[in-house]
Amino acid sequence: MLGLILFMGAVILFPLVAGEVSFIFTQNERADIVVSCFDINNSFCSSATPCHITVFYPNNSVMIRNGTMTYNGTYYNYSLASNDTLVMGEYSAVTSCVGSHSGFSTFNFKITTTGFTGTIGFYFLILGIGFVILILGFYLKDPWIVLLGTVAFYFIGLYIFKYGIDIIKNNTVTMAIAIVITAIAMYVSIKTVLEVIQENY
Repeated sequence: MLGLILFMGAVILFPLVAGEVSFIFTQNERADIVVSCFDINNSFCSSATPCHITVFYPNNSVMIRNGTMTYNGTYYNYSLASNDTLVMGEYSAVTSCVGSHSGFSTFNFKITTTGFTGTIGFYFLILGIGFVILILGFYLKDPWIVLLGTVAFYFIGLYIFKYGIDIIKNNTVTMAIAIVITAIAMYVSIKTVLEVIQENY
């Protein structure tokens, strides 16, 4: 059983890499994209300078085409409604302003379930602690320590069900990982409890 746990741990803890983004927004919540505009003298653009934004979904299809941005004194704003932030992943955007000095800017932003990125270390930490406790429990042949180790797997499985994994764009893959982790925890904990019951009765 220890070999199975170590193998599944290696499969689950595959290396993942996240790219750089300018903004991070929370899924299903309103979001404001804010950009600055400067004229040829490096002063903020006036309200007479129109700025537009084009946004592409993570699959590169067009989400917003030449949306008009709102002037707010020192910056331009484009608000995304909560139904615009349903799809998790990394979006690309282009803003263009036409005035005494025309220009454009490109950037990426990300939509995650929590509004945070870089939480993969948290998953590794909790799963690592769980593995250490499980291995210690098997080494000491103490079923209660093994059960304690499965708590970390239950926690991460349920956490992924609720919040997902910020660097995985596909909800199906995220849910599959959560199911696998929770299933491993259930298998180990149920098998351990059954072994304890058989030994004592």
